[in-house]
Parts: sequence; structure tokens; C-alpha cells
Amino acid sequence: AELLGISLTYFTDLLKWETGQTMCEYVESARIGIAKEWLTRTDKTITQIACDLGYSSSEYFNQLFKKVTGSTPCDYKSSN
Repeated sequence: AELLGISLTYFTDLLKWETGQTMCEYVESARIGIAKEWLTRTDKTITQIACDLGYSSSEYFNQLFKKVTGSTPCDYKSSN
């Protein structure tokens, strides 16, 4: 918002209007997207990915990944 010269409130309103997601939802979606990419294109472990993306634990990452994608990171990695 600062780089664009607009208020944070206006920026979050624009983000919600354009994406249908709140700022937190958008960031979480982006993190899961990166995780999906890393699971299929790197040799990183699930624990490394969770840590690199700033999750507090690999267990929390596993739960959230399954909630968002419908499969565990391990299942996702093996099917792709």
C-alpha cells in the first residue's frame, strides 16, 4: 500500500474486491501455492518446506495444506 501511495484500508478493500479474499487468505493461498510448487519441483522435505514458509510446525502446515488442497503434502507430492 505504501509503495502504491494508498492507505492500507483502501489496499485491503481493493484486494478483497479483486480476489474475493482477505489479506490473510491471500497470503495463505500464496504460501500454499509455493508449497505445492516446491513439493513437485524440489527435493525439500515437508518439514523444510514448512519451516522455509514460516509455519510454526510441520504438523500445522500438514493440517492447513490438507484443509486447503484436500490432500496431505505427502500425498500431493507422490501424486504429482
